[in-house]
Amino acid sequence: CIHTMWRPRSDIGRIEYRDVQLKYKDDSTARLDGVTIHVRSPKEAQQKTIQLGVLHEVQDIECCVATVLKTFIDNTRNVRLSLPEDHTLLLKNLKPGTGTPSSISPTTVANRVNNHMHAAVIDTKYTAHSIRSAASTKAVLLGNPVNSVKQHANWSLDGNTFEKYYYKPPMQLRNSTQ
Repeated sequence: CIHTMWRPRSDIGRIEYRDVQLKYKDDSTARLDGVTIHVRSPKEAQQKTIQLGVLHEVQDIECCVATVLKTFIDNTRNVRLSLPEDHTLLLKNLKPGTGTPSSISPTTVANRVNNHMHAAVIDTKYTAHSIRSAASTKAVLLGNPVNSVKQHANWSLDGNTFEKYYYKPPMQLRNSTQ
């Protein structure tokens, strides 16, 4: 959710497995080069697509979203053989004895994100949906151009939705009346 700036329930929870494409360097399976993800039915009217690159320079591969996603796909490949074509990327009942593996619901994705936020001792006034605002604001504060952030998060470059509803810098300067 942080990396894509997508909503947990209406975007991440609806990603279908068939809409995740792993890309490899030089068309081989030796080295992952990135991941392309589509959301067929996002909250907005248009289809969402994002490309995630691989962070080759990091020592801890758990910091690279694309690498972790590839590992998850590799580890669940056999389970997916018996699932319908339109099953989601995220699954439930993967541990033995918990039931038959199946697609996770979008609500469960949002609840799990909230649980992880709580476990990370993030103030409970923030919800899973707040991640979209927090991630996009942080990207701008780190020096990324507003138009690049808007494009990455699938906001219109011509509209002001990001500026009006999502951009929340911590210390906004206010005009003084004194």
